[in-house]
Amino acid sequence: MQLTLIALLESLTEGGSAAAEALLAQAAARPLRLSDRAILGALGSALRAHADVLATEPERLPSLAYPFLMATSPPSGAIETFYGELPLPGLRLRNPVVLPGGRVLQGIEAPVSSLDVCEGRVAAAMGKHGARVWSEDGVEIASLAAPGSDLTPITWADPEHLLIGTSGGSVHLWRIGAQTAETLPGTGRLPVRSVAGSEHRLVSTADDGQTRVWDRAGGPPLLLSGQMGRILCCCLRGDQVATGSTTGEVVVWDLSPRGQHLQFIAHEGAVNALALHPDGDTLLSVGEDGQLAGWQVSEGTPAFPGAEIGSAGLALGISPDGQHALTGNADHTVTLWGLFPLQALGVYLGHRRPVTGARWGADPHRVWTSGQDRAVRAWGPGELRSPDMTPHHTAAVRAVAFSPQGDRVSTGGRDGGVTTWSTETGALLHKVQEAESALYDLCYSPSGKLLLSVCTQGTGRVWDASTHELVSLLKASTDPATCCAFVDEERVLIGGRDKLLRLWGVQEGLVIEVFEGHTEWVRCCAVRPGEEQALTGSYDGSLRLWDLTTGETLQRLDHHTKPVIDCAISPSGHTAASLDLAGVLALWDLRDGRLLRAIEAHSAPGAGLAMPTETELLSVGQDRWLRAWSVDTGELRHALPLTEVLDSVAAAPGLIGVGDRAGNLWLFEDSRPLL
Repeated sequence: MQLTLIALLESLTEGGSAAAEALLAQAAARPLRLSDRAILGALGSALRAHADVLATEPERLPSLAYPFLMATSPPSGAIETFYGELPLPGLRLRNPVVLPGGRVLQGIEAPVSSLDVCEGRVAAAMGKHGARVWSEDGVEIASLAAPGSDLTPITWADPEHLLIGTSGGSVHLWRIGAQTAETLPGTGRLPVRSVAGSEHRLVSTADDGQTRVWDRAGGPPLLLSGQMGRILCCCLRGDQVATGSTTGEVVVWDLSPRGQHLQFIAHEGAVNALALHPDGDTLLSVGEDGQLAGWQVSEGTPAFPGAEIGSAGLALGISPDGQHALTGNADHTVTLWGLFPLQALGVYLGHRRPVTGARWGADPHRVWTSGQDRAVRAWGPGELRSPDMTPHHTAAVRAVAFSPQGDRVSTGGRDGGVTTWSTETGALLHKVQEAESALYDLCYSPSGKLLLSVCTQGTGRVWDASTHELVSLLKASTDPATCCAFVDEERVLIGGRDKLLRLWGVQEGLVIEVFEGHTEWVRCCAVRPGEEQALTGSYDGSLRLWDLTTGETLQRLDHHTKPVIDCAISPSGHTAASLDLAGVLALWDLRDGRLLRAIEAHSAPGAGLAMPTETELLSVGQDRWLRAWSVDTGELRHALPLTEVLDSVAAAPGLIGVGDRAGNLWLFEDSRPLL
């Protein structure tokens, strides 16, 4: 590949993002290896994800592009070759993370319930916000207001007409550009679940159990009855109509004069989407059971063995040449499948909610998807990821902790998962699931042999860090437990929404001491090294330094006007830091309780702190920035914008771990020069 990062940086600096995108398009027009095309796709994603930062600071491109290049799993040495004479970033991502991909259409105000693409036009239904049509280059062509009830399914009947169903039971045919849509006769009053159309026929299914088929020449609909359950999906090709229901049953109706219908059970649970293959005799289906299945229509038998999607399949599309399929999935992913033989080729990652639509565009190398995250995305070939690449958690990573030896990193998620990884190899070592409760915090014991997690059920769990076997269960409140810290191998601290901090004995599972004083919930805690003391931060805006022996408050630290979200103490125990929901960072001298300085660290609520050394402090916020500060001067030493809202941060020698709202752990190798 002839393009270098230096050339792209020069183009961005001189001509802005438009010039840089044009240079990428020019490079992509040449014959390329798949790995080179993936690099171009990753660079395009980086330009779009960080457009606001690069507009004023184009020199940040090398550091911002690195995570996107890592996500392509490039061949050894490919990134170094691409950087050429440019130095690699001081913070280098060690592990691939799920990054936002695809070009996102603008102006979408609600979750997208349905998507279809026809001859360069993209249509989406958005409930009470109506329907919109764009060209494939993102220019809005037309919009239609919802006719009294939410627009739900949508499909192209022909290049000029859209067929749309509503939650009120009506079905409409909309000529693009018209102010209103024609209402079809003979509809019901229960929600329409799916629609399909062609030049000759229009089809809808609804919760009244009826499949309606209209002849476009006019007249009332033909009613197809007798299918079990509510009918959730349909597809149409020629004289064949296929419908799928909540019972897992599929019916293929032959509308020719001598036609008959074929019924069979396709899934264990609801059939969510169907698509008839161009060969006329293969039907694809996806269901609530997480299966992609293929059926021989003429016989009602499997056309090939089914495949596990990994979560419920919600949407389905077949490529124009019939060689590939797309499934939109409940776990927020889109999977690209080869059909003959059936195999997963890769995933598109970027949606933040279940995916509701998946279609090919006019360009056979571009696919379109929609989701409940209020997004319609266009994906290029360079944005396809390995099929086994998924986020570390399915929800926000609220806590990150390194073992004292730095050889392991553990994460706690809002999904209730506790996961441990090798920092050397990136291999998954252990994963356990809390009892259907979100985690707030986790930490290692001083020896690294134990791991403590706390959750919204008010429970603390002590795990064997090597095996993830449960050692002790600590529960004294039904209010959520929100923070934790080891005092030593035998004692732990747990704070919660009940405004209390408790000292526990690990082996006995009993409360040793209760610390009272905060007037709102205790959100964070840290043990002072070398002392029988602990620091807490609360939603009452204060911090308290406690004597763990007597239970007394030694110091009350007041500066914050908003709830304190995190706190940390330096290795010497002399300095403390606190961060609040206004993004204000405060530094304290714990020897006398004096405020050293306050910094407006983040433009959105703060999220997490780490103080790995006496000289540097790390902070993350909901503004998506990771920042490193000088403890001595309060000056900003380093700043890196990431792609998601951030929730947590931790550090070990040469390593920084950051958790985000998309479920990622960002594990950085820190090769920056020391202060």
